[in-house]
Amino acid sequence: MSIKGGYKIVSLNGVGLMNSEGVTISGTYAKLENNYRKAILLADVVINDIEYPDMWPTVTIDGGSYVLDLGADLGKITVTAEDLVTFSAAAE
Repeated sequence: MSIKGGYKIVSLNGVGLMNSEGVTISGTYAKLENNYRKAILLADVVINDIEYPDMWPTVTIDGGSYVLDLGADLGKITVTAEDLVTFSAAAE
């Protein structure tokens, strides 16, 4: 078996996310679903009007939705099968 490297870039298209307010970003769920078992590089992230550099989230599935953990300082992004993208800030 050969091993192939690489990663999948998933762009949020610079759409601004606010804490607990969902926004539809078409195609986001499909990009995560069709990741070819590669690591995810999250790009074009804007949260609370702050642009973030590309990041490597920890991706899990919870009840059919993808959960992208951005780290203890930032929080999580949840993507539903309907492409609803919601940001939840880390607890302070």
